[in-house]
Amino acid sequence: PLLNVPHQPEDWDQWSFQLDQNIRDITKALREQKNVNLPDQQIFPIPNDALPQWLERVSGVIGEIADALNIQAADVENVDLNDERERQAWVNQVYQEVNAARGALKI
Repeated sequence: PLLNVPHQPEDWDQWSFQLDQNIRDITKALREQKNVNLPDQQIFPIPNDALPQWLERVSGVIGEIADALNIQAADVENVDLNDERERQAWVNQVYQEVNAARGALKI
């Protein structure tokens, strides 16, 4: 589901819900496996009137996860989600970041 590029508001709802669940799984595994407690971030739902702050939270949590796992993370904060190519590349990058963390934690 994280590789499905959202277009409509309901697509974004489903996508951000899946991202939120993945982030929760990863942060739970970090707590249990590495005794690392990351602050909860509101990923779902996406606030329509605060998209830049939402992107900052997504980027922040991905960066914190990568730091805790000592893996590289790309910048996923700076994107124009109205541009189809950028949106596709961004969704793919977020998927790769989540997948790398899940792989590092074996979840």
